[in-house]
Amino acid sequence: WLALRLEICGHVISMFAAMLCILEREKLSPGMVGLSISYALQVTQTLNWLVRMSSELENNIISVERIKEYTDVPTEATAIVEICRPNRYWPQFGAIVFYNLCLRYRCDLDFALKDISFNVEPSEK
Repeated sequence: WLALRLEICGHVISMFAAMLCILEREKLSPGMVGLSISYALQVTQTLNWLVRMSSELENNIISVERIKEYTDVPTEATAIVEICRPNRYWPQFGAIVFYNLCLRYRCDLDFALKDISFNVEPSEK
């Protein structure tokens, strides 16, 4: 709908330019008449370009607004909080020991794993 309205506006401007050239034909040279009608015909293209660029600008401004929003997000807490650190006697390298492990999927089912024992050493997966 907007393109149709812009086309109508451009044609109305072209019509008025042509009418003014006809009314003032004694005072205007043929070159000036051709130049004014040529510029009047370009108004439609210029209006369409203006609408296209304004919508593209709006899309780009939205991304700038998102970046601004992300810069206003409060920062997260530091990774190491000194008051919450374990004492100095805490083991530096941990290990996990499973001894006679039994697992099942639900309480009413039989064990899927029975009497499994293994060790997970530090830095193992």
